[in-house]
Amino acid sequence: MDAPTLASHSEYHGLDTPIGTGIQLIIHQALSGDSLALYASRYGTTVEAIQAVNYQTLSILTPWPPIVIPINAADVSSLPAFDVYQVPDTINVGNLAAQLSVDPALLAASNGLQETDLFMPGEWVLVPR
Repeated sequence: MDAPTLASHSEYHGLDTPIGTGIQLIIHQALSGDSLALYASRYGTTVEAIQAVNYQTLSILTPWPPIVIPINAADVSSLPAFDVYQVPDTINVGNLAAQLSVDPALLAASNGLQETDLFMPGEWVLVPR
């Protein structure tokens, strides 16, 4: 059995870093005065698509929690809704999935990773719900 490797994605999963291999998503920290319409225009998507990929209902943007935004995609019907989670300690995808009560294969796929890959402290994770 192979030892766990560092996350195989080329970028650290920080805020505003594209995540995924099909429809790419970002986790974005909303700013006071911003709107879903602004983000839809900026990222080539729709307000409805942004609302669909966020597990929590979005009506008024607040600085917390961060939101999920699809990039250049209006049809997100193939995706689940997501919560976001910031990793406190180094952990592999499978163990984090167990902690969050999520299917490990779905968590890995949603984040463009393998189940044995590691998340590093501070990384942001898309948690399918």
